Amino acid sequence: MKKLLLLPLVLILMASCATKQIQLNDRTVISNAIDLRDYANKGFMFTVGDYTYNYDSIGIISITIWPKVEKYQGGAENKGYVVVKDSRGFNGAMYKPLALKEIFDEAFKKATSMGADGLIQMEITYPENTQGVQGLKINGLAINRNE
Repeated sequence: MKKLLLLPLVLILMASCATKQIQLNDRTVISNAIDLRDYANKGFMFTVGDYTYNYDSIGIISITIWPKVEKYQGGAENKGYVVVKDSRGFNGAMYKPLALKEIFDEAFKKATSMGADGLIQMEITYPENTQGVQGLKINGLAINRNE
């Protein structure tokens, strides 16, 4: 009799354990590239490495850009938006991913306003905020090349 009473209890407990559904989708390739020749034609150099010739250090630059986040509208996924889920798993917001050119333009403006003609030891990262929105961040040493 006790075993018969335990069986419904075990079944109820097992049924209440929800598993998270995995969303299946096709293979996705995300590519992000930038042509630096426009900056080079203006006499400015970006490099992830060191500059081995003489230079003056101008300052450290760190810039982070976050995209504009909007309320979700149906079909946003098909228009280039990234959809952010709310705490219940529903579509809550959307944003367009940032292009690399945006962070390079900002770094160029900041460095040239400081009198620099190069950004070395550069690092680009993709920070994510608590809602899952992805930004772009660039760090580097602004220099003035002595050529």
